[in-house]
Amino acid sequence: MGMTTREEEQRLQIELLIGGKYEVLRRLGGGGMAQVLLARHRGHGGLVAIKILADHLSQDPRIVSRFRQEATTAASLSGHPNIVPIYDIGEGNGLHYLIMQFICGEDMGSYLSREGHLSPPDAAGVITQAAEALVWAESKRVVHRDLKPSNLQLDIAGRIHILDFGISKTADLADGLTRPGESLGTPFYMSPEQIRGEGCDVRSDLYSLGVIFFELLTGKR
Repeated sequence: MGMTTREEEQRLQIELLIGGKYEVLRRLGGGGMAQVLLARHRGHGGLVAIKILADHLSQDPRIVSRFRQEATTAASLSGHPNIVPIYDIGEGNGLHYLIMQFICGEDMGSYLSREGHLSPPDAAGVITQAAEALVWAESKRVVHRDLKPSNLQLDIAGRIHILDFGISKTADLADGLTRPGESLGTPFYMSPEQIRGEGCDVRSDLYSLGVIFFELLTGKR
């Protein structure tokens, strides 16, 4: 993907902010909240993904707190092979960014768009790996709250990695980032209690995983 002039400026800013350790290569994607860049470590040559909070959100302390929480939450889940680890988080010159492992592969949303559905054994393999990651997250009292096919990245070795614990919430602590009645997530995959803006726990993630399983098998929501 090409970069706009503003994104090119941000690329140079990011390279300066991270001390010249990384060379930013290109834009991987992103949405309204953040863009994601591919970068290479200048020393050992390893690839990383750098997520940068969108300009129009970087002045909102509440959004910045949520963005930083993504890094803190993901870091607390490090050590599981099916969860993408966060390496670093930083800010400067009005930019907020985090550096994470780059997973070479394809998300399941894109795969379904191309292939339609998976065979039952392959679908079961995807769900089993995701479920194992959720067991690990629950042991850390973390709920994802936005599971969907596009957040399940399949690498070239066939391993599933859960992306974007960015709106996850520590199950037993009120973080003050979600207002009463506010529901975060993607409507197609949200549990009823989440749509109602009520408290969520691992059962909410299991509901979403069940909806994903149905879609993997049938190609339909």
